[in-house]
Amino acid sequence: MFGDDDLSLFFDANEGGTACTRIRAGEFDLPFTGNFGAEGDDGFDGHAQDVQRRLQFPTACDVRRGDMVVIGALQFGVERVDPLNDGAESTAILLPRGPAA
Repeated sequence: MFGDDDLSLFFDANEGGTACTRIRAGEFDLPFTGNFGAEGDDGFDGHAQDVQRRLQFPTACDVRRGDMVVIGALQFGVERVDPLNDGAESTAILLPRGPAA
């Protein structure tokens, strides 16, 4: 039913995926579905926390460093994009930019 290169089930909004929109100057906004999460580290005996927000998505969505990604009511800047597995998927590190416009 699904081929090895079909990522639609893994990134399906009905299966826990997150609705996202890529915003890039001079181009149409691109809606896509990804998997959004956060990883954190505690420091200074639990008085400070460093949270890194990550988004995993099909590489075909063409998300690049410098793009903006809207998730829900929040806007994030794309700091870094790295390929995953065989390159069909990518992961991006996101920096909060505030409420979506």
